[in-house]
Amino acid sequence: MQNHIRIIERMLLMKTIINDTSYCKVKGIQCDGYQLFKGIRYAKAKRFEKPKMVLSTDEIYNATKFGYTCPQPPQVNTSFYAHEFWSDKKYLTTNNEDCLCLNIWKPDNAENLPVAIWIHGGYFKTGCNSKMEVDGQHFADKGIILVSINYRVGILGFLCSDLISDENGLSGNYGIFDQLCAIDWIHKHIKSFGGNPDDITLMGQSAGAMSVQTLVSSPLLQNCIKKAIMQSGGGYNNGFNRNIRLEELKEIHKDVLTQMGIQSREELMSMDAMELLLKAEKVNVKMDKLLLLFCPVIDGYLLKDTYENIIKNGIKQIPYLVGCTKNDMFVKGSIEESPIYKGCTDFAKYVESPVYPYLFSRVPLDDTGEGAFHCCDLWYSFYTLDRNWRKKDKTDYELAYKTNLYWANFIKTGNPNGNGLPTWNEGEIMELKD
Repeated sequence: MQNHIRIIERMLLMKTIINDTSYCKVKGIQCDGYQLFKGIRYAKAKRFEKPKMVLSTDEIYNATKFGYTCPQPPQVNTSFYAHEFWSDKKYLTTNNEDCLCLNIWKPDNAENLPVAIWIHGGYFKTGCNSKMEVDGQHFADKGIILVSINYRVGILGFLCSDLISDENGLSGNYGIFDQLCAIDWIHKHIKSFGGNPDDITLMGQSAGAMSVQTLVSSPLLQNCIKKAIMQSGGGYNNGFNRNIRLEELKEIHKDVLTQMGIQSREELMSMDAMELLLKAEKVNVKMDKLLLLFCPVIDGYLLKDTYENIIKNGIKQIPYLVGCTKNDMFVKGSIEESPIYKGCTDFAKYVESPVYPYLFSRVPLDDTGEGAFHCCDLWYSFYTLDRNWRKKDKTDYELAYKTNLYWANFIKTGNPNGNGLPTWNEGEIMELKD
């Protein structure tokens, strides 16, 4: 009963605001110096089809609570990452296939500001745009609009099969098409929120960084994307990106569907979403050791070649900020032996445009052997340390301030330097540790 009373009290204290946009009138939350709009639907999509952007409406859209999360396996409460990033239930939302929504943090009186689009990670099978480590407040404080997006994950986002192929024989990459649709929506409407539609930075971590690299490698990406940040997932031959072609992944997924007991399109389309993904997860556990079972695919349309060939011959020539953590994916040996670290440094060698590589090596005070683990830098780049359960000291807060400011500078100018920060030379690794 006490919890219900507190929720009601918070709702009564919440100050709302109506923003008249090109999309519709949007009801959001007025915060201290910035406004937050949650769960704005940018598209709808039938299962295993490309998304369709939601058109404008005359109704007032209630954007005061986060939208649905794409159906995904439940987090195991005892797991390391569940404890680290899923422990606060107020950031969790209900699973539903109607999940193509986004959140916007904008400064008060915003006008023609740079925009950053955040793409979450999660191995392409979990994650959402409202996770507890993500918040746009500290970017809004620095004159940046942050938009975090949802996309379809797992079997719902990346299944390749002749059972669901379109008229061109293509299937898969639905989650990436969602991201492209979100970018189009943002480009179309962000001016109404005070953003510059022609100054957008893509940023993501893990599968989100892999998504960013897929997008900047695609001929379908709009020219409004001017910069990209890839945290622990981007780079050259980095051990993450699979470089798998459509026909090959179709054969793998054919075996997956057989093990799931699915033989027809009708079964795929009619099965309850949670039943579908739980069956897929059982197969995933058996087959998916170190490779990604559901992931972006080279289909000749959205993605035309391997990531390495595209880096050498056709990646979008924009400024990049790319890096990893010292113990990414629990690497224990020399950092020079880490494929993801080498992928970042090699990326800087091959790309002609400015590249700012980094290594995040700050180890938590209460480290239990994981070191500077995969994802730990997110609390620092978003400056959301207070949401994390771990012990922190002055060094942590100073590093978080510095990291967030480097990111903000890059989003604004394509160069992380300025505001009295230590100089970060183009092409040289910046170690973020204290």
